[in-house]
Amino acid sequence: MLAAFEGRPSERFPVAVPYVQLMHREHWREIHGEEPRHYYEWLYAEPDEHVRRYRGLLEALPLDMITPVQAPPPAARGKVRVVRRGEGCFLVDLRTGAERRVRR
Repeated sequence: MLAAFEGRPSERFPVAVPYVQLMHREHWREIHGEEPRHYYEWLYAEPDEHVRRYRGLLEALPLDMITPVQAPPPAARGKVRVVRRGEGCFLVDLRTGAERRVRR
């Protein structure tokens, strides 16, 4: 992309993953060395934490471009907890107690 912006030919084909959010979620353990449930906690994290995790992703994989994941709105931060129960992972709304399964 930089080569195109600078008006010069590209030295190589860029490396990209069409669905970065799926790859990031499904390979969280390999990329960050943590349980996959931490992916869902990260979605509700502060912006600095998002940047830190994206840096880790780019350090682990030779990607030239990524599409950021659409995180929940800032108003949702601190209002959801990720709970692992048995083989499942659930998002629990701390205001209502409602649960939604997000991972088997």
